Amino acid sequence: MKTYPIGKPKKMKSGKYQWYQRYRDPLTGKIKRVTCLLSRGSQQARKEAELILARKLADISDARTETNITIGELSKLFLDHERERGVKPTTLSVRRTGMSAMLNYFGEDAIAKNITKPMVTKYLQSSLKKKSNSTVHVYRVGMSTMYDFAIDYGYLTENPAKGLRIQWKPQKPTSITDKYFTDEELNNLFAVIDRPDYLRLFKFMYLTGMRFGEATGLQFKNIHDQYADITGTMWANGIKSDSPKTLASFRSVFLPKQAIEIVEWFKQHDRNAEPDDFIFINQLKHVPFKMNTVALYLKNKSKEAGIDRKITTHFFRHTHISKLAEQGVPLHVIQKRVGHIKAETTREIYLHVTKKMQEDMEKQINDFSI
Repeated sequence: MKTYPIGKPKKMKSGKYQWYQRYRDPLTGKIKRVTCLLSRGSQQARKEAELILARKLADISDARTETNITIGELSKLFLDHERERGVKPTTLSVRRTGMSAMLNYFGEDAIAKNITKPMVTKYLQSSLKKKSNSTVHVYRVGMSTMYDFAIDYGYLTENPAKGLRIQWKPQKPTSITDKYFTDEELNNLFAVIDRPDYLRLFKFMYLTGMRFGEATGLQFKNIHDQYADITGTMWANGIKSDSPKTLASFRSVFLPKQAIEIVEWFKQHDRNAEPDDFIFINQLKHVPFKMNTVALYLKNKSKEAGIDRKITTHFFRHTHISKLAEQGVPLHVIQKRVGHIKAETTREIYLHVTKKMQEDMEKQINDFSI
């Protein structure tokens, strides 16, 4: 579709300025125009008008018209779009981190359409010198999603972040046993934790197999006798979502006696607790636990306990799974309890533990004598 330069803005009676751009209608061949109203008629406002008019033209024709939008402008539009469509705060935070890294490398004034695949490849390869494979993968996905957004809304026609060949760092082979605690590690860890509230939160996750966000998102009204209803998850910004991670995560979790005692402990420390109040409250700050703070505390205490691995709060969940497997609980029952329909890690832990049990049994049988 043929387009023409943006015309000089016309000041309206309202005091606003009408910007317009002419184009040749691909169906009729006639010259038409699209317009938008802005509060200013300056050169700076012209850039804003260019973006708005380009979007309108993109809606008219399947043929996309490239603009000279910068990656600084594009990233702002993209993040606003992500926020408006209701992505989770954690996802939005990851998007911002990726956008920030991209802008630091290319510069905010770089024209988005001038960035090529070799440039993006060089950017990602240089990032790998200081960042992990997973972090750089997040950078690539975020940049690619931003360019897809630009194509969908008519700002650009190509995505330079797709179809790249990245030389990733060689990964050290990991064992499934690196994803959960041994009995000795768990006892050593609990022995060095000096915060009663943190200790009880960790024990609760171990006893129930809940994710961090599920546990910290529990409210007193979610507890019924010996069951906890998972109705949402706590986001990084301290707001509880209306739904948990997946549909399978909607569930009622049976609470063992010690888990109920932990709930009662928090209730006693908040004597004015209402049904809508969160159970797991930081006893020093009197606010819900934050993932980053808890993760850092757990990391430091794990080192103090002599655990030479990268530990996350998910280890308590994985350890719960391993214990159920040791007790001979069927895999499908475990998956239902922890809110998994298909989860490779759960399956790997289950198969590893049951295989070890089989090997131990064979050794015992081998020692039979008459």
